[in-house]
Amino acid sequence: MEPDILEAETESKVLNLLKEAYGQQELLPEGYLYNVLTSKQSSKESFFLAAFEEGQLIGCCGFMATDFTFNNSIHCCYQGCWAATHPLHQGKKIFINIFKKAIELLENKKMGFIYEVAGDNTHPIFVKKLGFEEIPAVMIKIPNIRFINKLWFNKNYNRQMDYYELDYFLPVESQIVELKKKR
Repeated sequence: MEPDILEAETESKVLNLLKEAYGQQELLPEGYLYNVLTSKQSSKESFFLAAFEEGQLIGCCGFMATDFTFNNSIHCCYQGCWAATHPLHQGKKIFINIFKKAIELLENKKMGFIYEVAGDNTHPIFVKKLGFEEIPAVMIKIPNIRFINKLWFNKNYNRQMDYYELDYFLPVESQIVELKKKR
């Protein structure tokens, strides 16, 4: 099911599930999930999927839409994030079924790919149970210090990336920066 996380009751259920699943002390603030999942610059909209049992929310995952360039064309790709399964329902393939539904929904659309920055617990699920392919990626972590950011995100950065322009998926950095600033 694709719930509307802007609807107050649905958002409350999702926030409570995340709190329980992650053992958080406090709920995330209202509007937070929509805000961190949505880039105004993306060519497509992010979406959220949820699993219910007897009217109770038992699992969810957000799919954040961000654009990538590949051979000089734009492809919208979706990163799975804010995934949670209620502790009483873990091990019942809730997470796997949500991802399979996302793949089904996006299969006929012009999407680049669904991806995940998997942790130790989710990596085996993606590779062994969902058949995701592990691909090499380059990630550069830049401290959020204005001086360093200005040095990195300048015209020289674009010249450095020219090498990777063909046959590589490159994120549209302005969208990533926009989303990261919201956290």
